[in-house]
Amino acid sequence: MGSLAVLLAMVAILVGVASCFDADPAQTPCECGLPPRCGSPCMATCGCCPTFGSQCVVVAIDARRRSSPSAGWDVYTHGGRTNVFLDVVDWANRAQELGAGEILLTSMDRDGTRDGYDIDLCRAVSSPVKIPVIASGGAGRLEHFYDALTTGGASAVLAASLFHYGELSIEQVKSYLRSRGVEVR
Repeated sequence: MGSLAVLLAMVAILVGVASCFDADPAQTPCECGLPPRCGSPCMATCGCCPTFGSQCVVVAIDARRRSSPSAGWDVYTHGGRTNVFLDVVDWANRAQELGAGEILLTSMDRDGTRDGYDIDLCRAVSSPVKIPVIASGGAGRLEHFYDALTTGGASAVLAASLFHYGELSIEQVKSYLRSRGVEVR
């Protein structure tokens, strides 16, 4: 296939992905088996996984703990405001089955608190899936990064405000993690 044909095929797939985002989830049936209210593009039919490779498909999951701590977590959309009543662990497993290459897992309960990542959530998702899980939401101290990567089983960690406001540097975090025996790129 010539480079123009490849480019046109990629454009067609991206248009298909974009149309998934534009579709009214209440009116559009989802072919991946998830309820239409999930509001996510259907990875099974949009063509992005087989075309670009699963390593290019990162599924972001915003999670909130259910009212009982032992009851698990629900998936939320719209910046953590809309509960779509999907179990986080079930959705992570389904995303992996559909070809996702990574999961960006944000604890909406911990996001911005600086109280540490939700280690239970991290472990609950990272244990059953075989794809990398990036922990997000709650970093406040150097130890939090270490805990998410070791006890939580995350493959990577994400933090923002600590770096934006100059409270920690990326090099400080990397140096700390190396000193604790964590392999860092």
